[in-house]
Amino acid sequence: QNGKPHAKQQIRELVFFGRLEIRKGLKLFCDALDELCARPGTPPFEVSFLGKETQIYGRSSIGYISDRSKKWSVPWHLVTNKHQAAALEYLRGTGRMAVVSSLADNFPNTVLECVGSGIPLLATNVGGIPEIIAEADREATCFEPRPDVLADRIRTALQQGAAPPRPSVAFADVEHKWVRWHDSLGNGVSAEPTTSPSQRT
Repeated sequence: QNGKPHAKQQIRELVFFGRLEIRKGLKLFCDALDELCARPGTPPFEVSFLGKETQIYGRSSIGYISDRSKKWSVPWHLVTNKHQAAALEYLRGTGRMAVVSSLADNFPNTVLECVGSGIPLLATNVGGIPEIIAEADREATCFEPRPDVLADRIRTALQQGAAPPRPSVAFADVEHKWVRWHDSLGNGVSAEPTTSPSQRT
């Protein structure tokens, strides 16, 4: 699992992945989009926001995004009605890259899910996030939580493509053990059959 690097994919859509709130880096992401859209020569792209609506500064986070979007020269849309499996299915779509711009996080599920599902990803280097990612892929995946740094990293991904990061050895080992444990449940007499995430309702 932590072997050869994944192939780069062309990126055409940035997906903010997480609750639509300041702590999850929504303002940071919007600030980076402001910078990107102001720079000449940035390849064309679109943006989606994949996460639950919240309140920001006493108003809807969707209203906040709508106001911020007035400076953007790119199309954007909201994807707020997806449960976990459907959200990952959306992220697996061709040309999409997840952006997890949390300002503080321990071991966020959003990053675990992207790494485990082979989704191209940019994520802040805060808390335990770097530990989830293979050391060789951290530099390409993790960024300091500053709008100019994120804008640079996005621009590079749009120009050169981006590869899904590999999991760190520890995470890959844990994931393997969980998969093996789930597989063993199917062999037990009383165990219920397991379903893959895409089969859950």
